[in-house]
Amino acid sequence: MLTLDPNAPLADQIRDLGGAHFEHLVAAAYLHLGYFPFRNIVATVQKQTAAEIDVLATMVTPLSEVRVAVECKGETPSFNDLRKFSSLDRILKDPIPKLVAYGDDDLRAEHLKFAGLLGIELHRKLDVRKLILPILGGETAIRRGRASLFNRYLAVFAL
Repeated sequence: MLTLDPNAPLADQIRDLGGAHFEHLVAAAYLHLGYFPFRNIVATVQKQTAAEIDVLATMVTPLSEVRVAVECKGETPSFNDLRKFSSLDRILKDPIPKLVAYGDDDLRAEHLKFAGLLGIELHRKLDVRKLILPILGGETAIRRGRASLFNRYLAVFAL
């Protein structure tokens, strides 16, 4: 089971994560931020798999619903991966307004440009720290307590 160590650098812990554990981390971050995350949603067309969403995070408020689809890749996503992920808007009856993908830490400029043309926010894997670091806080005592809470969210996805 994946757990965060509050005493170790977060970047080192994220860098080594494989596919499923990285998905757990992203889903737990969105859960902690107030979203309800679903994992591994498959979009089909005529019983054929057209695309998969690694994490679909939804937040419902009295006035609106916010949805974010996240693709978690351990390596640089191929152009075909990005194209399939961007097709979700056309496949789903109720399109998802925000598509986010995480890829390898040494993303090439052409991947970033292609993702932008498709309407996908493509980030480096370590950029997930922007979601998690504000949750953890900075001081050691606060960080230890919040890491313990965050690890409970991670346990939800380990089942």
